[in-house]
Amino acid sequence: MSGSDEPSALERLDDPIERLAEERAARWYELGRSSNRIVRNAYRMIVLVVGLSIVALGFVLIVLPGPWTIPLVLLGLAILATEFVWARHLLQRAKAYAEKAKEKAKGMTKRKT
Repeated sequence: MSGSDEPSALERLDDPIERLAEERAARWYELGRSSNRIVRNAYRMIVLVVGLSIVALGFVLIVLPGPWTIPLVLLGLAILATEFVWARHLLQRAKAYAEKAKEKAKGMTKRKT
């Protein structure tokens, strides 16, 4: 089977609901890549507002009880990282810190056993 005969990702989706969701996501992504400056800036503003809102909610949960602080902050950064370089750098730093913490935790469990 040659590369052109293979079905696309959308054609491989059997569930019509999943297919519709993928098509909508593709259209939304194309909006962000629009050559129309107004549409592009509106898309970036929506991403900014949604991302910052989720990050802010994560920080609010620091003082409120609940385990969702870190995942919400990381989710907000991931959303922001789709459009903003500064958010990509923050997300990369967070990943690096998480890797260091993971390695440190592995080292601590090895010493105890």
